[in-house]
Amino acid sequence: MKKITLLLCFLLSITAFGQTTTTLEEYNYLTTGYEDDIKNGREIKDGYELKEFFNHKIEKYNYTYYYFNELETGKTKAILMVLEKPKKNKVKYLCLPFNNAELLEKFWNKQTSLGLNMGLYFEITVVAMLQGLFDNYKNGSPLNLKNAIKE
Repeated sequence: MKKITLLLCFLLSITAFGQTTTTLEEYNYLTTGYEDDIKNGREIKDGYELKEFFNHKIEKYNYTYYYFNELETGKTKAILMVLEKPKKNKVKYLCLPFNNAELLEKFWNKQTSLGLNMGLYFEITVVAMLQGLFDNYKNGSPLNLKNAIKE
């Protein structure tokens, strides 16, 4: 599974978004600052927007994936992954950075510490996204990641 996750990260960070690079400030915002903004009722960081592109509920977990777009350039700077276990009020924020090996290492370290179930279901959603991306790329199917996994 980790090889599939690595492949998806590679495809998303290199082929889909070109030479955009995630900064440390952007990475830190998505992994800690965004959560603080939500808890304190603040808007997202000035100059950026989040656009949801994939959401799935599996077992007792919710997984939502967002493009983190810089408004000035129109570029996607990273992917925010919000992993929730609502019954226990447990939320994890992962940032998939683009073209930054140091930040990608941080992503891997955080991803591997998710715990058994949350980590397993995270990898299942990654496989579904990978399937949707390849189907779109190879077959010209409309990219509809919201329906990539059946309930």
